[in-house]
Amino acid sequence: MLRQTMWQMLGAMCTLSLVAHAMLDVPSHDAVAAVKGLVARRLGEKYLDQMSFEVIPAIDDGKDVLEIGNDGGKVQIRGSSGTALAYAVQWYLKQEVHTQTNWDDHVLQLPDTLPQPSSTVRVEKVSKYTYYQNVCTVSYSMWTWGWDKWEKHIDWMALNGQYSIHSVGAHASHWFSTGINMPLAFTGQEKVWQATYQKFNVSTVGLNKFFAGASFLAWGRMGNVRGSWVKGPLAQEFIDGQFELQVKILTRMRDFGMIPALPAFAGHIPEEITKLYPHAKTFRSPKWGNFPDAYTNVYMLDSSDPLYIEIGRTFIEEQTRLHGGFTSSLYQADTYNEMDPSRGDHEFLHQASKAVIDSMTKADPKAVWLIQAWTFNRGFWGHDQIQSYLSGVPNDKMILLDLYSETIPIWPRSANFFGKSWIYCLLHNFGGNTGLRGNLPQYAQEPIHARGQSNGTMVGIGLTMEGIFQNYIVYDLTLQMAWESKPVDLAKWLPAFVRNRYHIENTNAAQAWHMLLQSVYNVGDGGGVTKSIVAVRPGWDILHLTFQPTDIPYDPRLVVTAWSHLLAAADAVPHTDAFLHDVVDVTRQVLCDLFLANFKEIKRAFIGHNITTEEVSTLCWGSHRMPRC
Repeated sequence: MLRQTMWQMLGAMCTLSLVAHAMLDVPSHDAVAAVKGLVARRLGEKYLDQMSFEVIPAIDDGKDVLEIGNDGGKVQIRGSSGTALAYAVQWYLKQEVHTQTNWDDHVLQLPDTLPQPSSTVRVEKVSKYTYYQNVCTVSYSMWTWGWDKWEKHIDWMALNGQYSIHSVGAHASHWFSTGINMPLAFTGQEKVWQATYQKFNVSTVGLNKFFAGASFLAWGRMGNVRGSWVKGPLAQEFIDGQFELQVKILTRMRDFGMIPALPAFAGHIPEEITKLYPHAKTFRSPKWGNFPDAYTNVYMLDSSDPLYIEIGRTFIEEQTRLHGGFTSSLYQADTYNEMDPSRGDHEFLHQASKAVIDSMTKADPKAVWLIQAWTFNRGFWGHDQIQSYLSGVPNDKMILLDLYSETIPIWPRSANFFGKSWIYCLLHNFGGNTGLRGNLPQYAQEPIHARGQSNGTMVGIGLTMEGIFQNYIVYDLTLQMAWESKPVDLAKWLPAFVRNRYHIENTNAAQAWHMLLQSVYNVGDGGGVTKSIVAVRPGWDILHLTFQPTDIPYDPRLVVTAWSHLLAAADAVPHTDAFLHDVVDVTRQVLCDLFLANFKEIKRAFIGHNITTEEVSTLCWGSHRMPRC
């Protein structure tokens, strides 16, 4: 008891002392070459002659700076890094050209001659990091991607700078800026695991039983599942191809000066290790997701076993070797993703985290561990358990992703993670569902509150949605919140968003989004976007407003009104990719809401014995079998 009390006192002292931030080096890169390549790919080569690019020094604390102005008739883009130059291009596109880049790769609408900036602008980057991706995102949205798609997406990351006005002088505007500079980079790691486990004599058959299938790799990497339940193991051709893809991904991220988060060892091992090293301390993880025992209950290595450090060290050494000596020194690993530790005492939890960071620093003394605080959402993790686990890692060796900050934030109940650096993250989406839903008023102010209460430990903003290609407005706003000093005024922000998205000011388009803000985007979070019951296993008890809600708390008539305004805008708004996408998206939501309303009517009648099965069919399908619901 005395020992536990001492640890609690030490944790409290840490939160009151100066914060020891994790230090990461930006990769060396040719910033001008990187942004010229981006402009040629995304805007077109002809625009290179209309723009000039120059690298300038960073501000005193090493953070990025950029400037936009007029250079003898050319649009002048100046910045201290590849991402700073890319942010400048994005700022110019939004503010002067009124167009928008997004993750759907919608075609930019550009004039033949670029307009000159209306004023000289200087941007000083005050955020440290902007993180991007959930470990699940690759399996929900990206696992089929080749280089063509990845190249466009990395360009989107680089361009995706957000901004807010800081001060305006007579001749210059000064802005805060941020963008994605810390992306997850997990592709192709199975090649590294092969090289690692070969050094521990694990056979190909043993690894085949360990690696998850191609579309389930995310959960295999997290230690939730093992093996492939489809025909045949993970193909070597796929493993090799994914590693080659990762080489291209990392090269391009480094070109822009991003700091990719690389994989590391978290304790999950092939079953064959238990036979090759019979004296090693191993155990089985809890059953996950109701999968059959053959595909879950993953074998784990006890953190106190010397083999733990050896495997972790070897993995990072092999990863660095296979990538030609490159490492970002930032490693993402989660030992207990949606699983509870086998013990809850301080000594065990302290040692469990210490082993992870020690296995990293044995290979890379500069290593920083990036961990998802999603682990701490489960009932096992109280204040003391979180403190014990985090105590095994020095403050300057860890950054935590508060993965679900908008709904179940961990930072308030962990004293800002006991002095460690952390990133406020918006999860918002589970399973890649596409229902229109969000809480823009909350997102426009809550990160400001969190940063103000963080005692300097909150070092950035992150997007950690499980699936992308949905509700883009939610993420566009969240990125802007990276270092806003005051809550965003949505009454001003929303019209600008609509104008940039459709490349024109239009009353109907603006009114459509105003109606969406009053309905689907003003919903207190129930945990994820709305799931349509069209895609849910049929039953009478399928409606709820809790986690992954199937019911709606808003007035669906407002969505119908938004839909009407959007259709009314069609004659005036250019039929761009973004506009057509939104027409389809809102139409889908209107139909889903209508289906939901009819389902409720049918249920009331059927449960009350006021309707027959035949009448249910007629209500849904009509006499000509055409759907009405």
